[in-house]
Amino acid sequence: MGWDPAAKTANLTITNGGRTVSSSVDGAKARATTGRETGKWYFELTLDFGFDPDYEVDFGFLPSTFVLAEGLSYTSSEVNSIRLYQYRFEFAGTDFYLANAYQQFQEGPGEGVTYCMAVDFDARLIWFRKNSGTWNATAGGTQNPELGLGGFSFASLAVLPYFPTINLLGFGEAVQVTSGFEDADMVYAIPEGFSAWDAASAGVDTPHPNGQMLAMGRWMNR
Repeated sequence: MGWDPAAKTANLTITNGGRTVSSSVDGAKARATTGRETGKWYFELTLDFGFDPDYEVDFGFLPSTFVLAEGLSYTSSEVNSIRLYQYRFEFAGTDFYLANAYQQFQEGPGEGVTYCMAVDFDARLIWFRKNSGTWNATAGGTQNPELGLGGFSFASLAVLPYFPTINLLGFGEAVQVTSGFEDADMVYAIPEGFSAWDAASAGVDTPHPNGQMLAMGRWMNR
């Protein structure tokens, strides 16, 4: 299913079967079609091009109540958010935020990088890494989603469906990002015990457009 063409700003383009988003205008936002509230899920996001000299990519997991508005607004305005903020200005790095609270910094530019995210909604834990690197690299201790070790806790956030959400800020330059939603999309192996975010056979709590809840993994009237 990928990124939802009915849940995006007008300044963002979705291509590649719903996997790729691009824009040359600041504040282009999109939300995925599938939200998760329980289970163990894996998601990837690759920064394709357009990340020089300056850019920002603000992405993570947010509820469907987050307003997708054009302009220089950030997902940090949503209190129930788990997000990464990749940037390149005088220096480059990736910040990890739980709600509005800064959690993590990892140096290094993002061009060509694939961000891997493993989310355990039952244990309320998340792990992320760049490419095939170490999970939660600078968090210390043993970090392993397959064994349930380490992980950043998001137990303080509300229990509700969370959707992959992205915000592109290219400062006048074209920016493109490609995501991994299904097994065949992934650049790296899915951690054992986790499923691809859009795994076809998996159940999901996804808000239906009329406000009802369906445990189907798809909107029946799309």
